[in-house]
Amino acid sequence: MKRSSIFILIISIIFLILPLFINCSGSFGGKTSGRFRTNLGLVTSYDFNEKTFRILNKYQYDVVRTEQTPEEQYVETQWKDHLPYADEQELGVVASRTRIILRARPRTRSETREQTVKSQNMEELPVVGGGKVLAGLNRVEFVAEYMVQLQDNLEWQQIPMTKAVKKYLRRVADELKMEYVTGIRKF
Repeated sequence: MKRSSIFILIISIIFLILPLFINCSGSFGGKTSGRFRTNLGLVTSYDFNEKTFRILNKYQYDVVRTEQTPEEQYVETQWKDHLPYADEQELGVVASRTRIILRARPRTRSETREQTVKSQNMEELPVVGGGKVLAGLNRVEFVAEYMVQLQDNLEWQQIPMTKAVKKYLRRVADELKMEYVTGIRKF
């Protein structure tokens, strides 16, 4: 085999395996974390503002903080109390709560995306420090924080999330993602 063929093979293998490690390490924040983190994809600024509040309201989360700057749209909910799930009760949890933080940041354009930008007729805006952003498209990050009170210690503390809590938060994140996806359409 030629040296260039071996190099291409090695690079290909790395790019096939690397996403598996990234997904495993980042989705749930690690074993000791009381955080659940996931990327919800792309959304327009309009859909982020409209659909985020509707879905959070559906799950009875009250928004306590919003910020909007050219660099970021930020939404934070108040802590929402939950009755402990069965797997939490097995750990001695007597009360649990979650809150959700969403960040929408403009998606930047790389040289490889130039054709995509032209084909979708998207406006390009300059960015401080160079580069350009795709007008109106934002990448959304979903972060949920989780705290509990245990039978032997009634102070709020973070513990690793149980499967039931992760399943619930995944359902909220998936519904937001589905709403965002249905908002991005070609005219």
